Amino acid sequence: MLNSLAHYIKVIKQEFILFPQLLKYLFSSKKRAIYVGCTGMGNLGDEAILTALENYIADKIVLYEIPYKNPKAGHIARKWFVKNPDLIILGGGTIIKKGKKESYLKIINQQIQLYPDAQLAVLGPGVADEDFAKSFGFTIDTQSWKDFLDACSFVSVRGIQSKKQLEKWNVSSEINIFHDPAIYYSKKEIIPKSKSKKIGINFAYIGNRIYGENPKLVEQFAKEIVGLLLKDNWSVFLYPTTKSDLDYMLNTIGLKEFKEISIYENYTDINKSLSFIESMDIFLGQRLHSIIFAANTFTPFHAIEYEPKTSDFLLTTGFEGYTSRTDLLDAQKVLNRINTLYESIDQEQQKIAGLMQVAKKEQEQCVQKLLSKY
Repeated sequence: MLNSLAHYIKVIKQEFILFPQLLKYLFSSKKRAIYVGCTGMGNLGDEAILTALENYIADKIVLYEIPYKNPKAGHIARKWFVKNPDLIILGGGTIIKKGKKESYLKIINQQIQLYPDAQLAVLGPGVADEDFAKSFGFTIDTQSWKDFLDACSFVSVRGIQSKKQLEKWNVSSEINIFHDPAIYYSKKEIIPKSKSKKIGINFAYIGNRIYGENPKLVEQFAKEIVGLLLKDNWSVFLYPTTKSDLDYMLNTIGLKEFKEISIYENYTDINKSLSFIESMDIFLGQRLHSIIFAANTFTPFHAIEYEPKTSDFLLTTGFEGYTSRTDLLDAQKVLNRINTLYESIDQEQQKIAGLMQVAKKEQEQCVQKLLSKY
């Protein structure tokens, strides 16, 4: 009985949490859309994608989010009040993966069954690399994804590698490159760096689903590079995009042993996170969105690439050479790269700003193309 009571209390709480969003959806005079994306996971990168897309389309479309972590949240009020949305939108994140009976495709197909008259649109997700996924036992149901994508009135993906995957599947819809939605937050002007040797660092536990399949090598590298940086008189700041990052860096990797390091903890606030990263001279990061946040603030960076989605972003925006793979890590080489970036910090900021401004303009054009259809 107690378990049943706890269940009902949880359901009621979920209904209340989503109720303000439901009211906004119901009483809007704009087009209405159901949104499926990587949300509710406590990761700032995923939430930045959602808010970026909301802001981009706010003049014409209002979103109602289906939380990925718990798609049934809010389902009672949704059943009674959400009728005939104009659109069902698949959003950003590396979510074109797996099969029709699991993950995001399962959720999107459920929404299509509920609202068969809604138009379908895809806004900036990444497509999982087939060979990389297969090496870890994850197959992609390409035919089921193709069926969905062929039915869409607008398709856009994160980068050139994602586009090539869809072309390989012979998707018939026009495939646009949206860039990662989070570059919406790219700054308008360069703030010169303090040149005080401050570096932000992010490492994250991804399990063995990384290049080299050995997280211990990443952990050894992380500890070694932090030691080298401190010895080279760098001020090191740990930056998480989610709670688990901080625990991983401090305890699993063991960076808490370095008493000189500082910690940034407000990983739920996008604007404060951007301001923090902007205050760094250099950034070294593993999570994709920690790198995107650095690029958004024109902070010279080096990426620790653990899977193909990192290069999907880097190659699409023009950042060739700004990365080291997790199976090819060399702490001394990365330190040399960091020092090279630091020595040419003004030129690097100019370069990053130029590349990001081009990408942001392309993204805005993609949004206008989308909105012109509805």
